[in-house]
Amino acid sequence: MSETSVHILSTKKLTVEQLQLFDRKLNVTDTDFIQIHHNRLPTGLFREKISNAVFTSKNAVESLLINFLPEEIKMDNIYCVGRKTKGIIEKRLGKVTHYEKNAVQLANYLVKELKEESVTFFCGNQRRDELPVILTQHGIELKEVEVYRTLNRSKQMDGNFDAVLFFSPSAVKNFVEMNTFEQSVAYCIGETTAAEAKKYFEHVKVAEVPIIEQVIKLVNQDYVQNTKIT
Repeated sequence: MSETSVHILSTKKLTVEQLQLFDRKLNVTDTDFIQIHHNRLPTGLFREKISNAVFTSKNAVESLLINFLPEEIKMDNIYCVGRKTKGIIEKRLGKVTHYEKNAVQLANYLVKELKEESVTFFCGNQRRDELPVILTQHGIELKEVEVYRTLNRSKQMDGNFDAVLFFSPSAVKNFVEMNTFEQSVAYCIGETTAAEAKKYFEHVKVAEVPIIEQVIKLVNQDYVQNTKIT
């Protein structure tokens, strides 16, 4: 691959606006390595108001909003992971009581603040174990509601890529299943995704803020501003 030809793969389809953020010198391919399926939820889910609701993904919030009107979703306290998720909740559902940047930090906060109260965790079928394990180990009653499913979309890509962009641990697993990547750098949206990428990639970088735009900014800094290409 020539010095002036840098190929970037995003493992998620990006919006036109997001694609325009890449420096024009970069060759960008974007395709989905996972697909989100929103479950059909029981109509009586919010018959009684939920005291403490927990979200670790914006997909879970979107699933509720597909199934219910905002005014039908009754929750006293809402806890979540990530600024993006917090933004969606506060725009559509109401104020977030507390948020953290990852699930472990949120779980530790809930253990301290809720003592032995109950928590309803809205999650996907591939949710990670950290939060449920920490809560149950500390006597917090946990009810899990699977509101969406992550479907694998592994595929073999043609050619090699200098950088591969990942936005979930599932996308990392699906990419490495069918692709070679010895010389690629993994750019990750957050620490949880980076932890999965480090199992396979020698070089892994993480965005300062866990949003897509910051991942793109980091790629531009490395390959354009730091003069890797001319």
